[in-house]
Amino acid sequence: MRSSTLVTSVLILMVQTTKGELCSDHLISGPNGVNNSALSASSQSANNLYKVSSLRLTHCPLCGWIPDVKERSQYVQVDFPKTSVIMAVLTRGQGKNAQYVSSYTMYISDDGVTWESIKHDDGTIRIFDGNTDDSSLNLQEFKDPVLVKSVRLAIETWNKMPVLKMELIGCAVKKHPGRCWEGHHGTLGVSLPVLHHTTVQNNAMCGLECRKHPTCESFMFSFLSHQCLLYTTTEFNLTMGESTLTDVVYFTKCTWRTLLNYTDV
Repeated sequence: MRSSTLVTSVLILMVQTTKGELCSDHLISGPNGVNNSALSASSQSANNLYKVSSLRLTHCPLCGWIPDVKERSQYVQVDFPKTSVIMAVLTRGQGKNAQYVSSYTMYISDDGVTWESIKHDDGTIRIFDGNTDDSSLNLQEFKDPVLVKSVRLAIETWNKMPVLKMELIGCAVKKHPGRCWEGHHGTLGVSLPVLHHTTVQNNAMCGLECRKHPTCESFMFSFLSHQCLLYTTTEFNLTMGESTLTDVVYFTKCTWRTLLNYTDV
């Protein structure tokens, strides 16, 4: 597990991450951060000092979000107006009384309805190391940047009281082509189980077919026969031949880097 980085000043304007500084905006409370209407929670305290809007690092140094129900898996949610790339999460405690969240899990969604947990390479849910005191900032980087519309941080453990202040580090995708697919030429190295098989007019229609199936992550389209094969795999093991100009193209979801570099043609 990646070790955490402790940052001791709340006046930091830019957090340096090992992924680079081209995508290191403060997405909650930075210059282009979200409105309070984009922040929600499973529950919140009746005290105005501990509402969900108090989770902002720039708001009320000695307060923060506290769930009304003091139990594991209570969460805060951030909904972005644009698809965004998340590189890291920054947390802090109340700033007094040794009250802070000591571990948590993260969940992401591209539609605000279906959620996926951040996992380790072995498929187990990653439990992020939280704070060890009430006033230091704790930076946890994602192993791989994630592309999201919504994010949840769910509490696992805490000290005395689950008080949370947080920031998400990343950047918005300025121009998003909707559901984006990357095409790859080649021959499959191994046979893969087909989720669904149909015939459609073009590759865009095949992409729409994939969207209809919640477990579809990729597809193959033949520009000659118009066959559309849907798969659950997130990547293809392709062998390149002498020529890449074949009628069969394998499509996977665009990576965060592709979307950051996306421009209208």
